[in-house]
Amino acid sequence: MKKINFKFFYFFTLLLIIISCGSNNYFDRWPGQRLSSFPAEMQENYKLNIGFFSGMFVKNKDSILLLTIDENSIHEIDKNNSTENTLSDSLILSKLGNYYVLSSLNANDKGFWTIGYFKIVKNGLTYVPYMGVNKVSDDNLAKYLPFVASYNTGKTTINSLPLKDREAFYVHHTDTINYYEMDDTKFLSFMENEKPQILIKFNKIYPKKRNK
Repeated sequence: MKKINFKFFYFFTLLLIIISCGSNNYFDRWPGQRLSSFPAEMQENYKLNIGFFSGMFVKNKDSILLLTIDENSIHEIDKNNSTENTLSDSLILSKLGNYYVLSSLNANDKGFWTIGYFKIVKNGLTYVPYMGVNKVSDDNLAKYLPFVASYNTGKTTINSLPLKDREAFYVHHTDTINYYEMDDTKFLSFMENEKPQILIKFNKIYPKKRNK
């Protein structure tokens, strides 16, 4: 498993988190019901919650990520960059339970998806990127979904192996594509019952009131 690069993480955009950061684990499909646009209650302006990064990464409030969600796009602005990510056949928004899942088709491995999910909360949003784990023994998602390793000579359902055999498999198959076989009900149970590795908070930006 690849380790999370926290120096890079500070300079993230949402799509880079979903696609690049922390894992070689993918999903065989996106979950839930596909949506053609972001729901009206998500279409707002947000800023990264400074408290999440306080004392860790952020030294200058001007570098905080700003986020605008409109009908079919996410616009991200920080001190150095501005990007726009538009929903398409390779960037899918879907709803599963009370979560809005953003799934990105991996450019190098067609048919495999990377996933992150939003939840609407008071005064903003939370966002959880699924980034995989550093240790096989910490793979809580494998308790819910079949975890399959695809390699040159075949594929193996990893979580059907004893833990020691799973560890040994990774030692000898470092370049495999690892993916979970999606099951909507079980993935929802995972989201609702397991503590996220990383929980990112975005605060809604409210218009300033004019003085009368």
